[in-house]
Amino acid sequence: MNQSEVKLCVKLAYTCLVKYYTVSPDMCIKDFIETVKDDAYSYFNLAEADIEIVEAGQKEDEFALALYPDTATLSDKYKNINYKVAFYIRPNKTRILSLIHPDMIPNIYTSSLTPR
Repeated sequence: MNQSEVKLCVKLAYTCLVKYYTVSPDMCIKDFIETVKDDAYSYFNLAEADIEIVEAGQKEDEFALALYPDTATLSDKYKNINYKVAFYIRPNKTRILSLIHPDMIPNIYTSSLTPR
């Protein structure tokens, strides 16, 4: 990794599975989201058709709003991108289900509902 790259941690929501992505801080957020999504399906063996990227460290944790696919760069949004910037990958129906029935979360491997 050279000095013009940063290593970002991405955790699969509701699991202990993580992957680090080495990216340019000048990458736009939209491209970062697409890069992670493209890789996440195979790396995390996801059966879910649609996933969201969520900024970690928010009050709602994995249930926080998804990252908006903006044209701003990662370094524009995260001034200290080299420190403490991490993300979750989550099936997009999770937030809706958590509001409707908080005792249920989607099983990301089968796309069925499983009680906590």
